[in-house]
Amino acid sequence: MSGFSGAVKLGDLDDFINPSQSCVVALNGDKLDLGAAELAVPEGGEVLLRKRGDPSAASTPPTPVVRGAPLPSTPGEAVKVSLSDCLACSGCVTSAETVLLEAQSGEAFKRALREASEPDAPAFSAFVAEGGETRRKIRAVVVTVAPQSRASLARVAGLDAPEAAQRLTGFLKSIGVARVFDAAAARDVSLLETGEEFCARFAEARANDEANVQNPAHPLPVLSSACPGFVCYAEKTLGSAILKHVSAVKSPQAVMGTVVKSRVAAALGVAPDQLFHASVMPCFDKKLEASRSDFSREADASSRATQETDCVLTTGEVAQLIADAAEASGETLAGERETFADAASRARAGAAALARAPRAALDGWLACAGTPSFAVTDAMDTGSGGGGASGSAGDAALLYGPVVPGGGGGSGGYLDWTFRRAAFKLFGVSVTGPLPFTTPRPKNPDLKEVRLEVGGETVLRFAAAYGFRNIQNVVRRCKAGGSRRGGGYDFVEIMACPSGCLNGGGQPPPPPAFEPGFRLRADAPLPRTLGVSTTAKQLVDELEELYHTGGIRSTGTDAADRFVARDPSQNDDALALYRDFVGGDPGSARAKALWHTRYHDRSAEAALTAGGTAAAAANLKISSDW
Repeated sequence: MSGFSGAVKLGDLDDFINPSQSCVVALNGDKLDLGAAELAVPEGGEVLLRKRGDPSAASTPPTPVVRGAPLPSTPGEAVKVSLSDCLACSGCVTSAETVLLEAQSGEAFKRALREASEPDAPAFSAFVAEGGETRRKIRAVVVTVAPQSRASLARVAGLDAPEAAQRLTGFLKSIGVARVFDAAAARDVSLLETGEEFCARFAEARANDEANVQNPAHPLPVLSSACPGFVCYAEKTLGSAILKHVSAVKSPQAVMGTVVKSRVAAALGVAPDQLFHASVMPCFDKKLEASRSDFSREADASSRATQETDCVLTTGEVAQLIADAAEASGETLAGERETFADAASRARAGAAALARAPRAALDGWLACAGTPSFAVTDAMDTGSGGGGASGSAGDAALLYGPVVPGGGGGSGGYLDWTFRRAAFKLFGVSVTGPLPFTTPRPKNPDLKEVRLEVGGETVLRFAAAYGFRNIQNVVRRCKAGGSRRGGGYDFVEIMACPSGCLNGGGQPPPPPAFEPGFRLRADAPLPRTLGVSTTAKQLVDELEELYHTGGIRSTGTDAADRFVARDPSQNDDALALYRDFVGGDPGSARAKALWHTRYHDRSAEAALTAGGTAAAAANLKISSDW
């Protein structure tokens, strides 16, 4: 639970939730017809849920919460609730709910690899029984890697970004992955759509102000939607008053899911439901995003219904996979040590082992790599770790970074690109170089502002707000009134994690100066410090340099010749996708049908307004001793 952002947590949880609608799963495991079901709210409005089979609950028969819903006949029989069921409820994610994330784990990824490795022969069934249902067997596994995760692994392994991409591709393909893509191309698609959406909303807001329209459908500021932690918080807590501000553009992970389950599946010659798509992300909240029903592909003549992203692995979970593979091959991690004090230290050792993984050519299409394809030979793979790639592979392997090196932060550059696009399209101003950010409060670096002035008048005011405290301040501004009238923001890049995605909960933390369990010898001199060897701020600064330039100059991992700054409108992969797949320009109706999504008001106020069962459930308190 500790890995989720503060936006989806309720502090230090004890499984005490206040739902605003009845659970969509009855106590017998069947889905409820909420239109017909009647919720029985006990006197006092509180129910204690005990784990079935618990001796402490044996003397008192449990009371059904929903009338007419029979209890399981066998004590201890589990009621299965899917993650999508809980995401459709208005309660925030609880520690009990994290059990539902088993489908979003390294073990699920390994099962998919084993299944895909089985030969297509009569002895092997083309169908698999799972959860009482039958599905078609997985025939291929592809992986999408976020640039933030790549930067984190590269830093721990002492590699530059291009070499880390090659070695991560080599490792994943060595365990059975068919294709490894970089999420940067999908990020550029998301940026292009966000820029066009903002310009349209800004023009609409100006027209509404001139006509004195009250309660417009799409008020300013526009709030970026790439952070699933904020989206979950907005849907379950803030409701429609804030949801109408949220950008409708899909995140890079969701964009890539749409592409993989359509174009990539067709290229590999498999049906969408036979292709397992995993993404490597810096954030646990992305597991929630992948489970949303909005990001699923409906059944058709060639495929059953399937999620567009089947599994999300955090950076730390991938590091654990590398550690598992290294140990399975007889390699000792971290010198002579055979045990680790905690999972974080083992993940760091696994990430360091990436430097010894084999290299492989980057997948060119939509991999954000240079189009030349090349072969990786044993002579090119020195296994030394550190430094740049060798030979022709290093020359051909290009990675593309944000439009301005060192600008735009480490969360995708939504503010940076949208500001430049809006300045040019709306006011004819070309913005070059890093944006002149200001920090309203010096002690709060996670809130930054930038303005565009034309003729001495401020015409655009953007902000980046990271962390839950800043999110709450932005929400208060939104509820206070429109941006154009109130002098507030026009666009806000929102991320639930302080310092943004590079500091996501799924990233390996900085190592301590001394591992847990360290004991100082009696005759040893006292150490100068008992703190951490690298502070969180130092770590984020180094990751941001890697993210923007492909290397860290202070450590000798300079990749300036193989890491090219390029704005989204110059991404040939993204432009080819619009030409060949979308059949329209960014912001067109066809692009919106593919790259835009919708949100759902699951707040308590919405449940009370709905009345009936939902309103009754809003007054029900459930506590658990699970």
